[in-house]
Amino acid sequence: MSQQRNLSTMKTKRSTILHYWNNGHRSPATIARITKIPIRTVKYNIAKIKNQGIIEDRPRKIIANDDKALGQWIRRNNIARTGTKITS
Repeated sequence: MSQQRNLSTMKTKRSTILHYWNNGHRSPATIARITKIPIRTVKYNIAKIKNQGIIEDRPRKIIANDDKALGQWIRRNNIARTGTKITS
């Protein structure tokens, strides 16, 4: 009986974590704080849900090569770094 209750509790925690993840709370610390579930349990369940393919990580918006080129451009361009506007 105890084992069955424990399994039910784990499923409830996992569904709660999935609910908050789907509603935009992407930080395990935030989910743990809201739900009062230990952060290690939240991280474990998120990893398990990702492995099952139920949720996916957000894709990177900037790939590594673009990130490097953007950083180089910003370092070379003083106007972009200082935030001053050019007026004609």
